[in-house]
Amino acid sequence: MSLRNGDELMHTLREHPGVHWVIVGHVHLDQTVQRDGLSMLTTPSTCVQLSKVSQSAKMLPGPPAFRIVDVTSDQLSTRVLQLPGGLHEV
Repeated sequence: MSLRNGDELMHTLREHPGVHWVIVGHVHLDQTVQRDGLSMLTTPSTCVQLSKVSQSAKMLPGPPAFRIVDVTSDQLSTRVLQLPGGLHEV
């Protein structure tokens, strides 16, 4: 997945050396990408999950989930927690 103005965003973030992480939601999957010294974390959905490998949007069975983020000074600690339930294939 990419942003329409992703290059512009990366240019802006490079101008701020104190930025180390970009954490986003509404991507419906848990993924970590390293780019230009930034750690970009996507976050699962509290509803349906999407495939990381499919070229088109493909819903997956799986529990709803969310990310907990703790930032202390220049250290980031994060984990994804899955909740019971979710979609099951019929």
